[in-house]
Amino acid sequence: MARSKSKRLVDLVTLLLQSTYPVSRERIRALEGYPRGEEAFHRQFERDKASLRAMGFPLREVGDEEEPLYALDRRSLRLREVRFTPEEIVALALARRLAGPHALLGGTVRDALGKLGLLGDGVDPLPRCRRRGRGSRRSACA
Repeated sequence: MARSKSKRLVDLVTLLLQSTYPVSRERIRALEGYPRGEEAFHRQFERDKASLRAMGFPLREVGDEEEPLYALDRRSLRLREVRFTPEEIVALALARRLAGPHALLGGTVRDALGKLGLLGDGVDPLPRCRRRGRGSRRSACA
């Protein structure tokens, strides 16, 4: 059963990031999800290299033509700035509110929400809602 393209690309990036030295084609070919035939592997790997470069990963080839090696240029490896639309910010704030202060969120998630201004003393983009009277299904939002 063929693995998905995204899983194969994640495995490739992980291999390149964890490697201290440039990686050989044979080591890449050993990753799960690549075809066994030489020509099929070559075509698939060329598409994957193009995909990684299009996503902003600075993949470079070193070595010679007989034994090319591959590495990520760590000096140029930068994530693009993430910008959220107002609707996405509201969705994140709603998720935070639904989870509550005692949610099972890891420290990394709390840090990320804090950087987005969705935790702490920041302004909450969602209005506060409360039920109107006992048994009422309607709520009032401020």
